[in-house]
Amino acid sequence: MTLAKIASTESSQSGQKFLQFQLGTNVSALLEAKIVKEIIAVPEKEILPVPEMPNWVFGIYGYRSEILWMIDLKILLEYPSSWLSLADNHPRNRSLMTIVVCYQEQMLGLIVPNVQGIIEYNLSELHPPSSELFAPEILPFVEGHFTGNQQEIIMLLNPDEIFEYQKNRTVSSLSVIP
Repeated sequence: MTLAKIASTESSQSGQKFLQFQLGTNVSALLEAKIVKEIIAVPEKEILPVPEMPNWVFGIYGYRSEILWMIDLKILLEYPSSWLSLADNHPRNRSLMTIVVCYQEQMLGLIVPNVQGIIEYNLSELHPPSSELFAPEILPFVEGHFTGNQQEIIMLLNPDEIFEYQKNRTVSSLSVIP
């Protein structure tokens, strides 16, 4: 069930917790806090590039004896990325802010520039996604949006779409590797 459906069926006035993070200078996004397993700084040199992947796949990382796909969320959502991907052969000695999300028994590492913290919003204040506010390329990834304290638009990301998109694109890319 999507958050929009939950919002329309719940009558509770209590807020729900979300992790807020930055995608660009004036662009913030949210994920449900309950799907966030951990926020970690991943040394870039520990991420293994995977050939023939889309440019938003940064690589894979060994996370607690599991393989974690590392996704550059800015590139996936078509915002200019502030770092070069490992596929460009320009590795840097730094750590990448990574949100480890666990959704329907799958895990991903979402690389973001900055995590702003946990914030609470009432789902009844969730506005539906709008093509007037969001580019057509990112609209499928947007569950809706909230208006922040300073009237800024804060998009709520749809984990179903992110996980499905990643799965479809990485599996199809792996099948073409000779």
